[in-house]
Amino acid sequence: MTVFFQGAEMQDFPTVVGTVTHQTTAGTFTSANARCSNRTDTSGSEYSHYLESSAFSSPEFWTHCKFSVGFMGNTPFNFLTWFAGGTQRLALRQSAASSGLMQLRRWDGASWTVLATSGATYAINTLYVLDIYVKLGNPGSVRVYLGIAGTPGSSVPIIAEDSLDLSFGGAVTALDKVRWSGQNAGGGAYTYFSECIVADWNTIGSKLVARAPTANGAYSEWSGAGYSALNELTPAATYMTSGAADQRISTVMATFPALGTGERIERVKVAANALRDASGPQKMNIFYRVAGADDHKSDRALTVSAANYTEAWDMSPATGTYWTPTELNASEPGARSRA
Repeated sequence: MTVFFQGAEMQDFPTVVGTVTHQTTAGTFTSANARCSNRTDTSGSEYSHYLESSAFSSPEFWTHCKFSVGFMGNTPFNFLTWFAGGTQRLALRQSAASSGLMQLRRWDGASWTVLATSGATYAINTLYVLDIYVKLGNPGSVRVYLGIAGTPGSSVPIIAEDSLDLSFGGAVTALDKVRWSGQNAGGGAYTYFSECIVADWNTIGSKLVARAPTANGAYSEWSGAGYSALNELTPAATYMTSGAADQRISTVMATFPALGTGERIERVKVAANALRDASGPQKMNIFYRVAGADDHKSDRALTVSAANYTEAWDMSPATGTYWTPTELNASEPGARSRA
């Protein structure tokens, strides 16, 4: 089982275009899991404001997210789009004919064709969970499940098509990117996304839990404000610095929840925002300190402008098997400066 991408906050997404902001407005995310939602703005044309997953390649996969909308207008945009080789191929949008219905569309290289319209409606200012299964081919399949966030068992198929031509003339054998974007033009037509997952397994019932530093960890060799500089939803003027190579900083994280029946941790991801000066350390690597040992990822070259860097562990580096909440709560993510 593979997680192709997971995104909780903007720093998790390798591509963020236009005006996208973290929001802590109640009802736009599940506070037990996430710290915020990611709000895409409304001004401009389609794809003016969006987040994208990292690249992957698969002919069959699931896409999961929680979302809510603040307005449904007469100018519906694709709010979920799947790409291959930089070309849009499939998309979901609000129906142009009836607000509250979803349309599945296919791009033929020149225009969109509606493949299916949902038989169930959704409303504004309500937090939903979406799970979409895509299988390319002829016949190909798309199934769209819609549920009420926080209501287990509420996800039902609103689009279920198993005889589609998703071969795209034989030109596409895999899709490789997902885009989450604004749903409508117009004032107040914000779209809120959280807990975004792309995986090769059924994501119905999945959740993405994000936690921030709450204390300094075993390493505090960098200078600055400590863990409090590393947990901001909105970047501020606090930061940590390292003046010499191979200095480390690690942090204690807020507690992760116990697993429910049938649940397991499929992937652990760390995100950091960093930059370099003209002199001093020019690289960084991210590590996880587990059971008293540090598991370092590869060195990452930094730029003079702040940029986001992420690393992920599918299995515990200490045991070689699935992480447990107990192990995760006793472990510390960190960063090491490199020459």
